[in-house]
Amino acid sequence: MKNHIIYTVIFLSVLLFNFNLYSKDIIIFVTREYPPYVSEKLNNFGFYSEIIMAVCKESDIDCKIDFYP
Repeated sequence: MKNHIIYTVIFLSVLLFNFNLYSKDIIIFVTREYPPYVSEKLNNFGFYSEIIMAVCKESDIDCKIDFYP
């Protein structure tokens, strides 16, 4: 019985570790329309959004920019 518990704990630890190893988080930035600085209609969503996406790319972070009213 004791070995069964130890094996279960080891199995769950390895399983959880592997999911964390292969998963990658995405940071979602939320903004409003502030033309000419930030807008869905601008190329790369505007100057400030382009800076944020470049910094995230340099840091190997996946990011997304969402616009809400």
